[in-house]
Amino acid sequence: MRVELTVVHEGVTYTGGIELAPWRGGKKVAVLSKAGAIPKQVITKPSKAVALLYRGGFFGPERRLGEVSKDLATKGFNFSKQSILMALKAADFLAVRGQRGDYRFVQKFPPPA
Repeated sequence: MRVELTVVHEGVTYTGGIELAPWRGGKKVAVLSKAGAIPKQVITKPSKAVALLYRGGFFGPERRLGEVSKDLATKGFNFSKQSILMALKAADFLAVRGQRGDYRFVQKFPPPA
């Protein structure tokens, strides 16, 4: 069974749908479809941008602050190096190695699939 949905929020219309399948003994069977204009989440904080890099597997090998800043800049994020450093040090999914002025960051565990 296919269910279609249309929502109007603040003058913008969003549409989407979901394909429902019969219940099969406790297994998840619903599949979402990609339809309509779904707004993307705007990243406005360095911590969320760092999490985006982490989910993409960027921190598999050790990375220095300059590498992180450069990669974020290529994606359009222009946060200050100090704010990026604070976000990197606060991220609970990253391990900090090295000394002041020569920090390196590497993931503690792989990002979720």
